[in-house]
Amino acid sequence: MKKLLLIITLFSSLQVFVSTISAQEIFVKVRPTTPVVVRPPRPRPEHIWVEGEWEWRDGRYVYMPGYWTLPRRGFHYVPGYWRHTRRGEVWVRGVWIR
Repeated sequence: MKKLLLIITLFSSLQVFVSTISAQEIFVKVRPTTPVVVRPPRPRPEHIWVEGEWEWRDGRYVYMPGYWTLPRRGFHYVPGYWRHTRRGEVWVRGVWIR
């Protein structure tokens, strides 16, 4: 029983740590330049385009290209954007919302 309780406690602590890291905002003084991206042809008429995103990797923002995907029933996609703050620019990730 003690072993199970220890495992549950460690797992819960790890989840809190990971969620804190993913919620962290990384500020930069100057936004990186968005590369020119040519969209590939739409695979099927029902596909929608999800714009590229910026991810923080190895101490800098790296551009991840967009992609075609099927829409999620009951959701729509809100693209990511750069938010200006007094501390600098921060990337706000795109999300699917109802």
